[in-house]
Amino acid sequence: YDDTIGSPKSLRGSPKAKYVLPEAYDLIKDGLNWLGVKVSKVLYKSDRLDVFYEYCEKLIKDHIAYVCFCSSVEFRENYKKKGINCPHRNISVEINLKEWEDMLDFKYHEGEAVVRLKMGMDQKDPALRDQIIMRISEAEHPRVGKKYKVWPMLEFSWAIDDHLIGASHIIRGKDLVKEGIIEEFVWDHFGWKKAKLLYHGKLRFPDLKLSKTETRNNIQQGIYKGWDDPRTWSLQSLKMRGIEPQALRDALLDLGMSTTDIEFSVKVLYSKNQDIIDETSDRYFFVEAPISLIVQDPPFEEYVAEPLILPSNPKKGRREIRVITKDNHLRLSIATSDVGKLKIEKIIRLKDLMNIKIQSIDLNNKIITSVYQSKEMNRSYSIIHWVPRDENIRVSVIKPDGSVSIGFGEINLLQIPLNRVIQFERYGFVNPIEIKENYLYCYFTH
Repeated sequence: YDDTIGSPKSLRGSPKAKYVLPEAYDLIKDGLNWLGVKVSKVLYKSDRLDVFYEYCEKLIKDHIAYVCFCSSVEFRENYKKKGINCPHRNISVEINLKEWEDMLDFKYHEGEAVVRLKMGMDQKDPALRDQIIMRISEAEHPRVGKKYKVWPMLEFSWAIDDHLIGASHIIRGKDLVKEGIIEEFVWDHFGWKKAKLLYHGKLRFPDLKLSKTETRNNIQQGIYKGWDDPRTWSLQSLKMRGIEPQALRDALLDLGMSTTDIEFSVKVLYSKNQDIIDETSDRYFFVEAPISLIVQDPPFEEYVAEPLILPSNPKKGRREIRVITKDNHLRLSIATSDVGKLKIEKIIRLKDLMNIKIQSIDLNNKIITSVYQSKEMNRSYSIIHWVPRDENIRVSVIKPDGSVSIGFGEINLLQIPLNRVIQFERYGFVNPIEIKENYLYCYFTH
């Protein structure tokens, strides 16, 4: 775990501040387990501060690092940009070691002292000129509290750990080339064998809004239910939505690796996932934003429709949806989105039930009237889904963009197992997460 301290305490109020999320330890482990990634050993950088201190002290003794008291603005404007040494660069090793000990003994505050690596103030790239490798942070750490105040910069911790754990190949984004140069500088100084650094382009998510800081704030404020809320796009949210880990693995592996930036399309992920779940997801009726449909003169008082549970596998059997005629009228609900298919005198097929002829469409009062036409299947008729008006379950589908679809579902939904993806016919796949009284809550899969 790279659980170095992140942004200094003084920047914690900034929207762009980065810091260790206490819940991230379990979230990362849970995500890797879900993806089937086998971890041979777990290391925490926060457990290895003494190791980083040891090698920082060696660099100071070798006159390769020094304690600098310049403010960040002073160093950047007066020395870094001009390519000249700051006055602390050539202080003796003995004094530097004393100042280093003072840093460790909490004698300096955040921003008052840092340790810089002597990469050269004449470097062509100003970003490489005497980079900071250790700094002070007074922020509290979720694992070690306030035991330490001096923390390594990422690239320095990499340089030490990658060697000590025996890394042979290191894969990272091409935006971290500078960090790789700093890492190799440290390896060269200690005479260590270099690992192979492999850089790849950035993975962009143009369709998604991703922000760990914003997500955590929304969770704390109760806007999101947790990290598994579909709006977070975390691994936990994908799992809760019903995305199969193999689908995500396949979608990522298909991208390959190159130095060119790659855009990740959620459509590819959804396609991979559908290939996996389509043959196992039971089908049910759901009508979004329901509108009333009255069928006059049906030739029965009670009828049981028997749609297939899984059309691709008839052996799974059928489910039963009972409809009852009252006062020679059958009252159903259909989705508002299907109203566009209706025209006066047009014959429509109610799936697995009957054919009807539309008589009137009253959108103001949300009522459509029709008359029974026939029962036999006719493929020339448009097909729409339906749910009994008086015997159903209310359904709420929470989507990744935060919107919620409300409607009615067939009564059989009361008996389904939770956290097993189903398909609402002609709507999409959903993962049922809770049944409360006569209400089913689902996360939209795709």
